[in-house]
Amino acid sequence: MSRNDSFLQGTRDEPFVYNVWFRVKVGVPDSAEVGVTGSRDSAYMSLGNGDGRYLFSGAEQGAVQFDNIRLHDIGDLLNPQNHLELVGSWTWAMESDNIAVKGMVDQSAQILKTALNSTVAPMALPSDASQLVSDLLAAIPRPFLFMIGAALASIPGLTDDVVGSNIYVGVNAAGVLASVLDAAAGSFKVPFIEIPIVSIPPDIGLNPGGGGHIFSLSSARTFADEDFSQWNSGHHRYEMQMVPTGTPLDLMQIRNAHYERCVDLAYGNVDGGRADPWPCNGNGRQAWMLNSLGQIRTAVRNERCLDAGAGANGGDVWSTGCNSSVGQRWRISGKQIVNEAQGMCLGVPGQPVSGTHLRLRPCSSTDVEQQWTLEPLAPATYQRIRNIVKDRCAGVVDADTSSGSMLNTWMCTNAPDQGWLLDPQGFIVNRGSDRCLDGNGGIAGAEVRILDCADVPWQRWEWTGTQLVNSYRNTCLGVKNNQELPGARMNLVACDPTDPAQKLAFEPATPWSWSQVRSSSTSRCAEVTDNSTSNGAVVRDVTCESYSATGQGWRLDPGGLLISRIDAGDHGKCLDAGTGAVGQTVLSWDCHGGANQRWTLSGTQLVNAVAGLCLQSADVAG
Repeated sequence: MSRNDSFLQGTRDEPFVYNVWFRVKVGVPDSAEVGVTGSRDSAYMSLGNGDGRYLFSGAEQGAVQFDNIRLHDIGDLLNPQNHLELVGSWTWAMESDNIAVKGMVDQSAQILKTALNSTVAPMALPSDASQLVSDLLAAIPRPFLFMIGAALASIPGLTDDVVGSNIYVGVNAAGVLASVLDAAAGSFKVPFIEIPIVSIPPDIGLNPGGGGHIFSLSSARTFADEDFSQWNSGHHRYEMQMVPTGTPLDLMQIRNAHYERCVDLAYGNVDGGRADPWPCNGNGRQAWMLNSLGQIRTAVRNERCLDAGAGANGGDVWSTGCNSSVGQRWRISGKQIVNEAQGMCLGVPGQPVSGTHLRLRPCSSTDVEQQWTLEPLAPATYQRIRNIVKDRCAGVVDADTSSGSMLNTWMCTNAPDQGWLLDPQGFIVNRGSDRCLDGNGGIAGAEVRILDCADVPWQRWEWTGTQLVNSYRNTCLGVKNNQELPGARMNLVACDPTDPAQKLAFEPATPWSWSQVRSSSTSRCAEVTDNSTSNGAVVRDVTCESYSATGQGWRLDPGGLLISRIDAGDHGKCLDAGTGAVGQTVLSWDCHGGANQRWTLSGTQLVNAVAGLCLQSADVAG
């Protein structure tokens, strides 16, 4: 019984989490279980300038589910078959491009298991509820304090900034035991450990704005604005939820079939935000619960309900604190949603574009704008837009989510700025920003950008199967000046089905698969020294990593560029042969497309285009 749904508020990076989950039965030796949720595939994103927020979905949430958790009161524990159990997560927020996080988090999980088995699992349980709670609150921090010791010496420090971690511990308590626990734990601060570990013992302390929580599992929990402090004073805020397994199934989207739009809480304005019609995407702003009181509650904030105020014709609908007013009471009548204040129906007033808010209208069973379906919350299928000739994907320059940011081609990732939803109305909505692909007037030569969705013809697109046609003047999405380097801007051009710059594919938003350049004679791999982003960084041969380390990740593109996984510079980093002469040290350099960056795979050899010489492993590693 648990689900941790995180979303980011107001920060440029660290928008991803790993949850080191754990469960342990108190008084049952060696009962600790641990694991890690979160995906490196999700860790490719940077938000723009900390001025927005991003709602996680899918693997980004690092969701953990604990099965077969039974709640017990103090009397239940007299039965030796019943056990008090702790379940929860040690949640890390991380830098998106750090290569060592996965290895470190896996090691940490195993050390935590040892710590739990050494501290919590052997505990004896008193029969008095207050004493039991006191012992628990004293015991829960011990596994994490245990990690200060010699065990932590086996965990390496990181070369990049990883945000400090918080600890969330749920106890399977019910009744009196739950009441005593929650009352005592309300003022209890759980220590946090700052990451990276730059010294042994690591920084550990009490974060005034965060640090995690201890709580009973007797009810759903939402912890808003959780502060994750970084060792160099960075601060990042997430929302964490622990809810019964059945609760997510009760979440539903409210969809208008005519427009294929869902009721959405106004972006970036949850408290008091208006309800908008928006492309259905399955995120938290479109998750609603209709309860027996007739309230329609939002899932992204506790005690916030859809409110129609006085319920007048033409009135807006917004979210506000749940109360017993008639403006917050709704009923389902066929496919209509009726507000009890004046019997008006929820409707979409005209074209569902940015700035359009849901309003109340006189009920009409024939009005398609009032036809709603309540159905399970379903994530949208975002896709990537890839140039199939150059093997580049359409994204937003610097992953900037602000309105007006321009499009470019880049190495394909599953970053939100490269996720696109082709809407039935012809809009193409960017996953990272919820803004629309904008043809900038629709004139040939105009650079394409993301902009707040609006009812203008140059935001309407038609997918032909191989080209994206802007509906305004029948121009097509292409690559400016047919450039091949990563980072090339995208613009509108006269449609030409033979133009390689216009040959596009809508396909699943998955990242490139990266390869290692491995020597068959030494079994060592080519790696950029220290994962440096500087021009001239030496590419050396070192022991191959068991996981896909950034500095050892390479992709040979159709034009012969060997592109590094290190994401830096205006055009990315490429394997560069320098002068191309015999004995020349191979370097990492900004991609420029010259002959010294052109390689051909000939059998098992990599041949450089300058003088036809081959890449060779050094005699000595490193």
